Amino acid sequence: MLEFIRLAQFRLFTIVLDKKTHRERYGDAAIHPYHLSLTLLLERYRGALMYVKGKGDVLAEGRGGKEDMALKDVYEHVWQDGTYYISAQEFQKVLTSKEIKIKKKEANVAGLQIADLLAYPAKQYILESSGKVPAAPATFSGKLAQVFRGKFDLIGRKLLE
Repeated sequence: MLEFIRLAQFRLFTIVLDKKTHRERYGDAAIHPYHLSLTLLLERYRGALMYVKGKGDVLAEGRGGKEDMALKDVYEHVWQDGTYYISAQEFQKVLTSKEIKIKKKEANVAGLQIADLLAYPAKQYILESSGKVPAAPATFSGKLAQVFRGKFDLIGRKLLE
């Protein structure tokens, strides 16, 4: 698996949000953590696609009825209205669909399985490299992080507090 990840050609985008600090800082005005993370990921993904003059699609793992509808709404809002920093037209230049695709874990989509495998080690790597948690003992997650750390997009690694 380590060799597969090392040889795979991909860019890794990870947002780590301290939900407790976010809620304490912004109170009732706090943006839902998953919605904020999706928005920030879309901004970074758009930037990477612009950089390589490419186009791309967005696929997320489903979590259930209301949660999936909320993610669809966030994506649709970004597609139609843009974000504070990026216009809708800029997103529409690079995103191939006006709707996010959502698949359940049971669909066994390879890309989602790989993203699932990398999510925890990526989070730990970001927390460790920013001094938020001590370095973990040598584990598979740590070895995995050493393999994929060069695959982070230049602005695709973000810790929000």
